[in-house]
Amino acid sequence: MKLDLLNISRPTLEVRISEDTELEIYPASKRLVDRLVNAEETLKTNDDLYEICAELMSHNKGNIQISKNDIEHLDIYAIRTFLDEYGAFLREVKKDPN
Repeated sequence: MKLDLLNISRPTLEVRISEDTELEIYPASKRLVDRLVNAEETLKTNDDLYEICAELMSHNKGNIQISKNDIEHLDIYAIRTFLDEYGAFLREVKKDPN
């Protein structure tokens, strides 16, 4: 028996960022989670905040690359809401026994 960790089924968070772009975002890598945990130290500007959101959103089922420019139309409240919901998604994934 062979366990292929590259092809396991992963949970996703569905996010709509524009009229024509919907994403199914995977849980973040350890590097991105570490950046989120240390956000107060590492995210100094709004550009930094939008960049990490774009990175998180780029880790998606459709392999759609999202840039800071792709989400700059979203206001800071939408970005904050995304980060809050994404955090809740990660906590849910972490406590899921499967």
